[in-house]
Amino acid sequence: MKSTVLLSALLLSTACVAFAANPFGLFDFNLRGADPAAQIHSLDGIGYDGITMPLNNPKDLEKLEAYQKAKPDLKLFAALFNINVDKPESFNRANLHATARKLGSMNAKVWLIIT
Repeated sequence: MKSTVLLSALLLSTACVAFAANPFGLFDFNLRGADPAAQIHSLDGIGYDGITMPLNNPKDLEKLEAYQKAKPDLKLFAALFNINVDKPESFNRANLHATARKLGSMNAKVWLIIT
């Protein structure tokens, strides 16, 4: 009996540590709501710790700013930045720099996708 209780406590504490070390995020294109505030608040209370979203253009950065305005403690785990080598216009150096600054300020990762 004593060993069962000890084992249960050990498993529970291990699960809690594992949960804390592995946050649960959502891609922003799965959000529901009419505007960014409603979309980001759709995460409240259902277990998501933060989001991952594309940041390919200034409109995406504006959307992230709207999310942060609605939820200042928003966690951005990663941003998808896509460069299409067949379309040079898909690479905007100024936007890449703005994206990098934003990701750095939020301690987020960048997923660079080259197609």
